[in-house]
Amino acid sequence: KGEVSKVIANLTKQKSSAATKLATRYKQIDSAQKKITEQRNTLNLEMTEYVSSLFDAEDAIYTRVVDTASMILTLSKAQKGTKVSVNFEKILEEILKIVPELTSQVDSLLKKYTVIKEFEKKAALRTPKLKGEGVLDKIIKKFKDFMLKFRNNIIS
Repeated sequence: KGEVSKVIANLTKQKSSAATKLATRYKQIDSAQKKITEQRNTLNLEMTEYVSSLFDAEDAIYTRVVDTASMILTLSKAQKGTKVSVNFEKILEEILKIVPELTSQVDSLLKKYTVIKEFEKKAALRTPKLKGEGVLDKIIKKFKDFMLKFRNNIIS
């Protein structure tokens, strides 16, 4: 608990101004990138709907290609399948309930085959935040993301 994990540089005057300008530029580019991604996703949905409307519903099992005078649009085939996931932690818990003496053996195997490697992580810049940005902005973003996913699921 008494471990120092962060240091703060309080800047004033020219250094503060320069850092604020850089951070503002970073935020503007980050915001523009997010807007472009949103616009691309919206356009992708519109194009998918448009290309789909050119074909019969039965054709969804095939790759659909629209050949125009200057462009070729390709829409992949609709796919159905199953995804298998196994919860190994729950399986291990059940095994440990069935055979209590196995616990000590598992612990010794974990110790035997656990390798601790030291690493060095390069410092990474987090997206600068304006003072005052906070919980409300995060809630609004999560709501927008949820609505976009909800819309995509309805359309799909």
